[in-house]
Amino acid sequence: MNDDELDSVADYAARGRPYAGLSKRELSAAWVHAFRSTPRNLLMVESRSNYADYSAEFLLRKLRPPYHLVAEDLEKLQSAFTGWMRSLSLDLLSDATEHMHHQSPSERELN
Repeated sequence: MNDDELDSVADYAARGRPYAGLSKRELSAAWVHAFRSTPRNLLMVESRSNYADYSAEFLLRKLRPPYHLVAEDLEKLQSAFTGWMRSLSLDLLSDATEHMHHQSPSERELN
């Protein structure tokens, strides 16, 4: 578990684990719905929070979220992201790479 996941789980647990009463099937359905709606609503904190909370509940139950149910969605996201990255001008990419090389390791961790 990385630091962000740990923080998310701690925050969720501190709020009383509101989804602890869901069955595994209910939690899976809610997680899939949140996963699929998050890319469309990246700027909506509630959408990201729901996904994080459902994921935290899976972690607390020592279960893996049902990634197999969103495999096609993951492929679409990866394809869209790859296309977006390719569409960036080489100048922007070069500038970003050069900027990263001039940062100290601690500055890179902050970005």
